[in-house]
Parts: sequence; structure tokens; C-alpha cells
Amino acid sequence: MSSTNEAERERVARSLVEEATERFAGVVPANVLDDIRTLLELELLCTESGAELLRSVMPDPVVEQSGAVAKDGEAAEDERATADRKASG
Repeated sequence: MSSTNEAERERVARSLVEEATERFAGVVPANVLDDIRTLLELELLCTESGAELLRSVMPDPVVEQSGAVAKDGEAAEDERATADRKASG
């Protein structure tokens, strides 16, 4: 996983945890709330169920480059043409 993607996952996890726990500020002691936030972030980042939840709320990735995908039959035709070029060149 790229460091950019990991940083984005951490940012989203932190944001979700902050949103979920903001109403407890001033009610729960700050050190306890910090511990709860840490545990929730770790749960999102380090468990399978947390990773699934994060994936479901993450923005869709931006595709910067896409390779050509051959349609049915085109792949074999392209391979033959490449082989012919190599054989004649």
C-alpha cells in the first residue's frame, strides 16, 4: 500500500473517530477520551472489520493512468501481430 494511501486511511480514521467522540468532550475525562480515540483508530486501521468500514467510507481512488484492455478476440490478434513483427524484423 502506498504511503499516500496509508496517510489518507489514517486521516479518514481520525476524522471518523473525532466525529464519533466529539459529544463526549467535557463529559469524559480528557485522558480517558484520548485513550478511547486511540483504541478506535487502531480498530479501524488494524482489524479486518475496521478496514472494511474504512474502505466503505473512503473516497473513490483517482485513476491517473489506465492501460488498454483488449476486447474478446483482440488479445489473440494483437499477440499474432506482435509475433509477426518480431519474426519479420
